[in-house]
Amino acid sequence: MYVIRILDCDPRDTWLVSCDLDQPDGLARFLFSYSLADAMQFATPLDALCYYQRQSTVYPLRLDGKPNRPMTGFSIEIRPLPSTHDTMTANATMH
Repeated sequence: MYVIRILDCDPRDTWLVSCDLDQPDGLARFLFSYSLADAMQFATPLDALCYYQRQSTVYPLRLDGKPNRPMTGFSIEIRPLPSTHDTMTANATMH
């Protein structure tokens, strides 16, 4: 599984939890979390990239005529979730 890390928000790790591009007022609504456990999960990096590049269906074009893709206003990193084995090994190493 993969997650989207937002790079612009905070020096702490900030994860995408949800994104609604189709609000009636035309503004996108984003929900972020500092907890990796809350992050939206994707099966593949391509799924995460396609989600990031989605276009609003309510206002598909910006005033300049270009596609309205609000998430692309953020710099992101697509990261694999640590496997349960990796997490257990890291926890065992710290003790």
